[in-house]
Amino acid sequence: MHRTTRRLSLTEDGSAFYERARHILREVENAASELAERRGTLAGPLRISAPVSFGSLHLGPALFGFLTENPGSS
Repeated sequence: MHRTTRRLSLTEDGSAFYERARHILREVENAASELAERRGTLAGPLRISAPVSFGSLHLGPALFGFLTENPGSS
């Protein structure tokens, strides 16, 4: 990075790295989307190990929404 008191900018190497990283992240997102399309919906058991207090306070509310959106998961 080039840094002055008023400005911050990428070097040539930094810019090349940034573009490559953006491309890689796009490919990962595309791969995940493609896999999700092939598999369709989520199904099967969901097992979580956590203390009861954590489950009551945090997992319960989160799981309610998840199970509403994914009824095949249990």
